Amino acid sequence: MCKFVIDDFILQHRKDDVRQLALQADRYPEVDMPYVLDQIAGWKKAKEKVPRWAECKDIIYPPHLNMEQCSSQTTAEYKRQLAAKILGAQRKNMTLVDLTGGWGVDFSFLAQIFGKAVYVERDEHLCRLARHNMPCLGLSDAVVVNDDSTKYLAELKDDRQRFFFIDPARRDVQGRKVAGLEACTPDVLQLFDKMMSLASGVMMKLSPMLDWHEAVKQLRKATSQTVAFDVHILSVHNECKELLVVATHHQHPLTVTCVNDGETFSYYAEEEMTSAIRYSNAEQLQGRRFLYVPNASLMKAGCFPELCARYDLEMADANSHLFLSQEMIPDFPGRQFEILAISSLNKREVRQTLKDLGQANVAVRNFPMTAVELRKRLHLRDGGNSYIFATTIQRKHLLFLCRPIS
Repeated sequence: MCKFVIDDFILQHRKDDVRQLALQADRYPEVDMPYVLDQIAGWKKAKEKVPRWAECKDIIYPPHLNMEQCSSQTTAEYKRQLAAKILGAQRKNMTLVDLTGGWGVDFSFLAQIFGKAVYVERDEHLCRLARHNMPCLGLSDAVVVNDDSTKYLAELKDDRQRFFFIDPARRDVQGRKVAGLEACTPDVLQLFDKMMSLASGVMMKLSPMLDWHEAVKQLRKATSQTVAFDVHILSVHNECKELLVVATHHQHPLTVTCVNDGETFSYYAEEEMTSAIRYSNAEQLQGRRFLYVPNASLMKAGCFPELCARYDLEMADANSHLFLSQEMIPDFPGRQFEILAISSLNKREVRQTLKDLGQANVAVRNFPMTAVELRKRLHLRDGGNSYIFATTIQRKHLLFLCRPIS
């Protein structure tokens, strides 16, 4: 079957259920069904994850695993904006080198702002796809190199007019997920000193499971050069997706930037040494009218002292990660609630506080019961517009009845 006929078949069936279409393969003996299924599944995933690619009808999609591991358009665009901010106008005279090209989503967005762009990938099939896809995306001048990143680096000449991007594979040879820098492929720790000697900067996409403090500490030890770092923690719809570590030769204090959709919170890492968490007093909660839940990026960063200092907040207790204040904070990076009532677990007090309430969303933080157990004890159905946060403050179990602030 010729390419045009296959493309037409894909176009006609791309809204079909892939599993059902696979079961009907015998009806289309002339169709390369594995390829067709990859294309339909890939287009559906791209429509959700990378709509710019889905809009291009000539894109050829890779196998399922590469689709699952690739960046979203949201995070890829963030990297592009970040690189532009770091490098300024000089980037137009620089070369982007993506050492782990993969499917090429990050490359396709980053390459747009550089004078030259090189995609390096050891998988020959992905290289063939990149040679086809990049021109479809307006990147006809992109250079695709089928090579191992370590070998490619060894052959580069000294010239810092380049910027490296690296996204090491976070699966071992058995396909199991790994997180540590030394366990990824390629080993960023082994390559880091070489990369910094050959570029003005390096952007590393690392596992969101990593502790950024430990990652930066390991990278500092991996080079004899004077390097400055910045950390970016990216969440999408309050799910932590990526940890970006950027290294440059321009000296400045380490900045941590926490991003979740339209919310951004930045602070200097040295603030961790000077800021302190203020804790609530269980006997002095009157006047605490608002409750705040930090977004996923803030939770990952662990910047609770900085939150207290920036917004004049109290943390309910050491392990609660709930914050209280007397004032409403419209720009708080996370969920915001108005406190309607505070109750102990005393039965009479609970009845008085929750009277006429038949339904609520229940969340527990540092509390001896699960949310399901507590909801059952309170005789509440799940859902509605009321929220109950159960936590422990100074060994006292408390319930906060709240309503969300839109």
